[in-house]
Amino acid sequence: MDKNLVSVVIPAYNNPEYTRKTIESVINQTHRPIEIVLSDDNSPNSLKALIDEKRVECGPDLEIKYYRQKENLNYYFNLQFVLGEALGKYVVLLDHDDWMIDQNYFADAIKAIEEQPNCYTVSYTHLRAHETRHD
Repeated sequence: MDKNLVSVVIPAYNNPEYTRKTIESVINQTHRPIEIVLSDDNSPNSLKALIDEKRVECGPDLEIKYYRQKENLNYYFNLQFVLGEALGKYVVLLDHDDWMIDQNYFADAIKAIEEQPNCYTVSYTHLRAHETRHD
């Protein structure tokens, strides 16, 4: 394992278009290596086709691990699952409807952590969440 591997864990359910934006925002990060660990919580429509499409865009330093649950675990247990599959020194949680805006976030966060020996977490406030509809 690379000492600076970032694991991005994504518990997902439905919404392939939001999930696409989430994955693309991780692919666009300047830091490498990255592993994306995505667990599809038995969505009515599998996210596998999207994952296969996005894997083509990944180089050797960016891996997407995809898991499809046999039954719906609900958010908490699906989150526990993806956390258990993460191998990175650094772990970033993104829900399937959130995405990163700052392409340098991982690189900047790792630098901040390494420069401050007592730093164990870095907060990210430039997330884009889905817009709430009020129909």
